[in-house]
Amino acid sequence: MDGQASSEHFAEKRVTFYHTYGYLQDQDWVIPLRAWVHEEPAPAQRGLAKVARKLLAQRAGIADLSDPEKALFEQRSDDFFADSESQESVKFRFDDDPENQEFSLESADGKTATDLNGLLEGTFKLDQPTAGRLLEAQRSTQGWLRFRAVSDDGRRGIGFVRLVPPEGLSVISDIDDTIKVTGIPAGERTVLMNTFFRDYVPVPCMAGMYRDFGDDAAFHYVSGGPWQMYRP
Repeated sequence: MDGQASSEHFAEKRVTFYHTYGYLQDQDWVIPLRAWVHEEPAPAQRGLAKVARKLLAQRAGIADLSDPEKALFEQRSDDFFADSESQESVKFRFDDDPENQEFSLESADGKTATDLNGLLEGTFKLDQPTAGRLLEAQRSTQGWLRFRAVSDDGRRGIGFVRLVPPEGLSVISDIDDTIKVTGIPAGERTVLMNTFFRDYVPVPCMAGMYRDFGDDAAFHYVSGGPWQMYRP
């Protein structure tokens, strides 16, 4: 909390749901889901972030960081220093669900709690009548549904899933140097600058080309970057 001494620090617990999709199998929508339970960095971790900022700036060849560059680094590095929460269950409900149904995430091997990295990956299913009810209740377009974390300790988190029909167009796209200029061929210094200290720059013409696929096209983004970069 702002203004609290480190000994009185009470971090907000959050759930990051990674955007996902659902596909039809028999009569059900099967939805893979990855969730990360974590707390915002504590004061001691903020101190480590400042040390990391200085070291990365040196490696990027930046002698003195401006205030905007410092602010960008704090925003983009935040999840590297967050406190991952293990042994946490992940429960959620879909917005505007008239039946207020609660779902729980379970991994393929039956685990229902997050691992040491605060992660839990699994699948859940929606039967077609339930999915139809939710799509109508949320006035959805292109199959998007919104859900949010449910907990007794006040943790927050909003997730999105797109139900992708069996027939149609899917586009699988990389991110770095495909839709966002990262400069990987230019080497480490350029990558560090563009990743942590500079405003993101779109690759020319890509947004227009992607829009030309039409509103019904489903996009699936992949990346070799660390998962802590998901939010920025």
